[in-house]
Amino acid sequence: MNSVISSWETCKVPEISDLVAPVFGKIYVGETVNGTATFSVQNATDVEVVLSGDDAFSVVSETDGAVEIKFAPTTAGSFNGVLTITADGVVTETIEFSASAILKPVISDLVAPEFTQIYVGETATSTATFSVENANSVEVELIGDNAFAIASKSNGAVEITFTPDAAGTFNGALTITADGVVTETIEFSAVAILKPVISDLVAPEFTQI
Repeated sequence: MNSVISSWETCKVPEISDLVAPVFGKIYVGETVNGTATFSVQNATDVEVVLSGDDAFSVVSETDGAVEIKFAPTTAGSFNGVLTITADGVVTETIEFSASAILKPVISDLVAPEFTQIYVGETATSTATFSVENANSVEVELIGDNAFAIASKSNGAVEITFTPDAAGTFNGALTITADGVVTETIEFSAVAILKPVISDLVAPEFTQI
């Protein structure tokens, strides 16, 4: 009697594991940043990767187990994307990710303080004004000659005093920084002259006539 032995070839099911989402953080509208999604695939001969979600995301490059994705927002807001990995058409995993974009601060409408010519030892006051948009914090710094000083600050206005201790032309600048990333400068100048002095007064003397 003949015996027949059947052998069965074991097929291993593809596995997709070690999924790591790309990290983009928060950037300004109009800027770009890249992030990399990584994963591992075993027991597969064909791997397909598809990016879906918001148009702000695009694929830069693909290698085995890594997909570089670019985030280039044109508007402010939160954005979501999904990377779908399919192994041999039978096993699918997804990597979900998100990013956000904010409007970059804008400093505009810069108006320099104007000082009229004054005498040494006197004090004049004038105001620098400006506008700031899309910022959480604003820092103002006065640089230049010591004859200038900040008297007061409010939203979009800085009152500056000019107290010269010598004659001449004095220069100053006000730097405005929004959120630590955008800086504008307002330059200004003032002139001081010596006050006229009348001295050596001699009265006429008259003899008795």
